[in-house]
Amino acid sequence: PYICSDELTCDFARQFYADTGKKLIWWDNYPVNDMEMVDELHLRPVSGREKGLGACCEGLVSNPMELAESSLVPLLTVADYLWNSSAYDPAESRSEALAQVCPGYEKEVCVLSELCYKSCLEREGHHFEFARPRGENPDFERALSAGAYPLWQYLSFCLTSLEKLSRSGLKLARECERWINTAKIFCRGGIALLERGEGELLRAYLYENEDIMKREARRLLDIFEKQSKI
Repeated sequence: PYICSDELTCDFARQFYADTGKKLIWWDNYPVNDMEMVDELHLRPVSGREKGLGACCEGLVSNPMELAESSLVPLLTVADYLWNSSAYDPAESRSEALAQVCPGYEKEVCVLSELCYKSCLEREGHHFEFARPRGENPDFERALSAGAYPLWQYLSFCLTSLEKLSRSGLKLARECERWINTAKIFCRGGIALLERGEGELLRAYLYENEDIMKREARRLLDIFEKQSKI
């Protein structure tokens, strides 16, 4: 439906067959992150692919990132979906993929994955320019709604996880270094805002190239500025 699609459906495949007389082979542009997506990191499990899609199409080809090791995480979830789409569970599939690709550091990579949630799967990108993105980081949202201290705890936990990942020696961590370092700046900026009321680091973070938690950073700054005026 789009160059990078949030959903692949049986209805679309059937309509394609009705229009052309040929069964569809999908070229699925996930987890690829080239072109305008070059500052995104796609580590989340594939989703939005309808159960039973194999019954109405010839096949599906997944387009990976140029980061070979990191691509294995989402690609293993694609393989899991293709093996048995009716039983596919994205969260469970990602847990199994992380255990294979980064044993001993599953939680840390999962933190990075959730911080880098932006992708076409969340209705992000130029295809969805006039549609409301549906993506969010649920752990951040829960912490933000709970108050300043839970948010501080969450950011501190993320920062500790990212620092551990940096020291892991994992090939994935080396490939993802620029995203890990940028995510650390977001966490440090949020902590500085909460602890000392200093927003300079978080404002500077908004100019980092990597697209990680940018909307969340703006929200934190907006909340702080409104409270400062009261």
